[in-house]
Order: sequence, then C-alpha cells, then structure tokens
Amino acid sequence: MTQKRITKQQMKEDHFVTAVFRAREWTEVNLNTILIAAGALIVVAVAIWFFIGQSSRKSQESYDLLGRAEVEMRNNQAQIAVIDFQKVIDDFGGTLAAKHAALKLANLYFATNDYEKAEQAFRKYADDYAIDEISRLSAWEGIAASLSASGKYQDAAKQYLEVARKDTASVTYEDDLFGAVSNAVKANDQATAKEAFGYLQKKGATSEKFRTAKILMIEKGFLTYDKGEYN
Repeated sequence: MTQKRITKQQMKEDHFVTAVFRAREWTEVNLNTILIAAGALIVVAVAIWFFIGQSSRKSQESYDLLGRAEVEMRNNQAQIAVIDFQKVIDDFGGTLAAKHAALKLANLYFATNDYEKAEQAFRKYADDYAIDEISRLSAWEGIAASLSASGKYQDAAKQYLEVARKDTASVTYEDDLFGAVSNAVKANDQATAKEAFGYLQKKGATSEKFRTAKILMIEKGFLTYDKGEYN
C-alpha cells in the first residue's frame, strides 16, 4: 500500500497544533504563577495610581495653604500668616510650596522687626530649603541684615563680607561690600572695614557706594583725609 505523502501545509498545521497544545499544557501547569504575577502587576499599578493621586492632592493642599498665608500677610494679619507659613513647612516639608513658605516666613519675621527669629529662619532656609543659589544668597544677605538690625554690627559686617566673597558676580556684590564697611565702622572693626573697602575699591572707585564708604572710613579715622576726599 502506497503511503500518502504529507504536504508542507499539513506539516505546518501539525507544528501549529503541537505548539498550541504545549502552550495550553504550560498554562495549566503554571496557572497559579500567572495569576499571582498578574495580581502583583495590578497591585503595583494601583499603588502607582494612588501615589500619584496622593502627591497631586498634597501639592494642591500645600499651595492652597501657602496662598492663604500670603493673603493674610498682605492684609497685615502677620501673626496668623506666621502660623500658616509654618504649617506649610511642617506638613508639606518635601514640596516646593514649603520651600517658598520658608523664605516668606523669614522675610515676614524681618518685616515685623522680629530679627532674632528672622535670622534663624533665614539660616534654616539657606541650609535646608534653598530653591536655588540666588535665593540662598538672598537668605545669607537676610542673615546679615537681621544681625545688623539687632545691633550685632561686627557679626553683620563679617556676614556681609562672607556673602560678597561667595559670589563676586552678583548684582548685589557692591551692596554687600558696602554693608560690610558700614557695619564694621559701627563696630569699630577696622580690619573688616578695610578688607571690604579694598574689594569695593577694586570693583569701581567711581561708584556711589565706594564714595560713601570712603567718607564713612575717613570720618571713623580708618582712612586719612586728603583735600578733595568728599568730592
């Protein structure tokens, strides 16, 4: 009896059927594993969705509270604004809103003449909450201004000088050097005054800040007066 020849199409069909049966057998054997893996993926997806939702709500809440504090500050409700700014920092510490609140709180303390708390708040911002180097520099200047307003002139002079050294390209460079000179003069700190004045002189001997600083130095006796110095 002659054997019937198997065509290529039949061979392909046989391979396909075999593959289907093998896949079915593998699925039946590993069904529990598949279900567990699928369940785990669903849990992860739900967790990610929940986390994103929570983060979004947390961010919105932080900005709502920050906005309320800013309105209170503008309405001269400083004590209430202080509480709300601090609440933003305490409750939403990892958010951008908390960083903004930290700097606004420091500025509010300074504006209400609470210079000791202002100094502490500016230091806290510079160390822990600074958004960028420009705002960090501003906080360092806030520390110096708070020290000066508290009558701690020598500390203020040294702080202003340190800030100036940190960023000689800053638009406030001359202001910081002048702050160092003027506070050093008040503190009778000739060394700091002369160092800051030297930087100021290199920056521009024709500037108004330089001329005013020079007058302060002469009047204090830190520089010798020559004819025409006040011109």
